[in-house]
Amino acid sequence: MLCLRGYDSPLSHAELYRVVASMELAQMIDGLWRVVGFHTVISEFEFATQEVDGWHSISAAEAYAMTQELNEFIILDVRTQDEFDERHIAGAVLIPYDELLKRLLELDKDVPILVYCRSGRRSAIAAQTLSNAGFMHIYDFGGIIDWSW
Repeated sequence: MLCLRGYDSPLSHAELYRVVASMELAQMIDGLWRVVGFHTVISEFEFATQEVDGWHSISAAEAYAMTQELNEFIILDVRTQDEFDERHIAGAVLIPYDELLKRLLELDKDVPILVYCRSGRRSAIAAQTLSNAGFMHIYDFGGIIDWSW
């Protein structure tokens, strides 16, 4: 049974399908579907207002302010190479979210990491992946569509 954190009722089959499909948790490998990851399902209220497992959901404006105030930080773009080539934030490091587990050693656990994608779905998955790997200073500001600087 899969429940939203903080709620007792299980997700319906339709809701479960939507959650799993939207998070791309399975991948076709050698003609068979294999589970390639997992993601903690949280309520929208909790996602929008609280720290979750060591990572924070912040606005693009808050992320921009951090880039102006901090001496050291990483801006992590978790989109594809094509998306990055089309437009990215100056100084961003590209590690597509589906490569993140294999490339964790490229990131410094002691430096704040500002994570973004196009709209926020992949950055949330990446933030949870980083948290699960022991990173503690993770700030997910959603998508580049909200970045105007």
